[in-house]
Parts: sequence; C-alpha cells; structure tokens
Amino acid sequence: MFEEASVEFVCLETERAGHGEEIAVSTDLSLYSGIVIVSGDGLLFEVYQGLMARPDSAQAVLTPVGILPAGSGNALCCSICHAAGEPFLHDMLTHSTFVLLKHHIRPMDLIALDTVAGRKYSFLSLTWGLIADIDIESERFRALGNARFTVEAIFRILSPRAYKGKLSFLPNSPYTHKSRSQTVTLLSQSQREQPATNGKVRSASTPNLSPHTTELGTAANTLGNGHADGAVRDIQEVEETGSEGDAEEEIELPPLDQPVPEHWVTIDDYFVSIVAVYQSHIGPEILAAPAATMTDKLIHLLIIRSPVTRLQMLNIMTQLETGSHTNNPQVELVAVKAFRLEPLELRGNMVVDGEKVAYGPVQGKVLPSAARVMAL
Repeated sequence: MFEEASVEFVCLETERAGHGEEIAVSTDLSLYSGIVIVSGDGLLFEVYQGLMARPDSAQAVLTPVGILPAGSGNALCCSICHAAGEPFLHDMLTHSTFVLLKHHIRPMDLIALDTVAGRKYSFLSLTWGLIADIDIESERFRALGNARFTVEAIFRILSPRAYKGKLSFLPNSPYTHKSRSQTVTLLSQSQREQPATNGKVRSASTPNLSPHTTELGTAANTLGNGHADGAVRDIQEVEETGSEGDAEEEIELPPLDQPVPEHWVTIDDYFVSIVAVYQSHIGPEILAAPAATMTDKLIHLLIIRSPVTRLQMLNIMTQLETGSHTNNPQVELVAVKAFRLEPLELRGNMVVDGEKVAYGPVQGKVLPSAARVMAL
C-alpha cells in the first residue's frame, strides 16, 4: 500500500530495549515528515521519551507519529480506528495503514507522569493491580499473541489479589461515589496525613461512618456512557487558535513526598485494579473509557475496589469488551484532571503504555494537545 501510494520512507530496526528512545533523540527530524512505529505500544512509549528528552523537545514532540500494529496489545491503533469508525478486530494492519495513508494530522494529549524513577511521558495508560498483573505476567505466553492476555486473565480470576493503596485525584466535576455495599466519603487534609487504616475513608464534614474493613486474605477470595463523538479538531484549527491548554490555568503537581492539595479527593482502600487511561482502548478487546478522545484534556480513572467475587470479576472482564462495565456497580469511571496513586503494598506491577516502570508512588497531569498523530 505504501508503494502504491508512492510514499518514500527510511526503515530503521531497533536492536535492543531503549533503542527507540535513542533513535528519537539523535535523528534529524527536519529530514522527515513523520515517524511511523511498526510495533506495539511499548516502542511508541520509548519514542516519546526520546522526543521529550531532546533540546528541541517542544518542537520535536509535534512531529506527526503514526503506528502500525505489530505487538500484542496495539491499543493506540485500536483507539484511532475506533474514533475513525474503522473496524479493527479483523485485519487491523490494513485499516491502520489506510489511516496512515490519509495522513490527516490530529492533536493528542500527553500525560506527564512523576514516578520514583523520574518523569515519564505517557500517551495511553497507567495500570496497577489486576490489569497490570495480566499485562506483565502474561509475558510467559507471548507466543500466543493477543490471546496471552485472555489466558493470564483466567489465571488471575482463579487466583485473585487485592492491593492496599491510596488514590487521590482532582475531579473534572463534583465527585459522587457510585453506590455499592460500602459507604465512602472524602479524606480531609489532616486525615490524609494520618497512618492508613483498613478500608476507612472519612469525611471532614460528617461524623465517622461505619468502616469498611477488608483483610487481604479475605479479599483474595472475593474481587464490579455511550461512545462520544470521536472526531477532533483539525490540526489547522489548533494552530490558528493556539494550544488548547492556553485558556486554562496549568495544574502544578506537588513533589511526590508532599501531600496533595486540600481540594483533591482521596480514597484509602483495598483495590483490585486501578487504570488511568487517556484513550478509549487499552487493547483490542478492552474498551476501557468509551467516552475518551485524544484531546479531551482528561484522565479517565477506572477503579475496581475489593471485595468482588470471582463471578463479578468475570463479568467485569467480559463487559470491558463492549464498554458496558460503565454501568457495573463494582466499577467506577471518573474523569479527572490530575491524580496520584500511592501503593501501600511492598510489591506489585506498575505499567505505563505497556512498559513496566519503577514501582512506587506516581502522579500525573494532562499536557493538552502536546503531541501530533496520524489519524482520521
């Protein structure tokens, strides 16, 4: 298809982990009209780290980037095709190539993530708990392709885990907890600084409530929107009006060792999984945030708290294929402008854009329309 469209290109093969970042740092981008990644989401993650590490990062990150699916997850390909109304469950490569050859350039938000290993730049998601475990521990089944995630998910449903942690966020609109078996309110600043208690979440404005207490051993035996218009503004409109973030005050994140602002929501509990996602899909069969678009300036937090049963967990995994999990009482999907996740377990998996990152506290905020992608 590239030859028929008379597209000239230079092919560079990565030889080791991190090589994509090195290429993005050293390449003379003025010689090219764009970068096309033929791989999974992990290589694109490397490329964005390289673009943002350059002295001319502000201009380099505006280089149009496209992606052809050659990995296991291919979530960005799925999200781009989904927004364009292109089918992708069958012959994703053909449909993604069609999108690239149209060469429509669209803006895309990036997320600045502060981790214990320094700042990272993310285009897709951050996962912790169940989804991260499936992503990383399914590596033993890599020969199965995308099916490896399904196989590992079955193992995780049969041997469930729950993780103690603290999640804080700045909601895009007033936060109302989705009703379920326990009552949850907000932590005041002084309560945030107190030692964590098992499942207790209190409010600064209400009396103490009956605590929801979950021992990890017990939790281990128990584990719960329609699609918005995918069209985004043409790149020319963005250039004419300036950055979409210009009209809003930039959010300043405190250092990771300092408390979050008073007006943030904080939840201290056992979690089965937390996913911070900024695209509609995190896999071909995982429509994690049906309403997400590439330029909505939002982080969509998918929260599954313990306890839920194995059957409920199986239902959630099935519903993720269609996006109907948004109606599941065991699942919360909250649109936020910034967040912080503080794992209170000593071990676990934390994954950014399909790549395992240093385990520990992490926080993120939106960089509106920071990147450019080839999409419809």
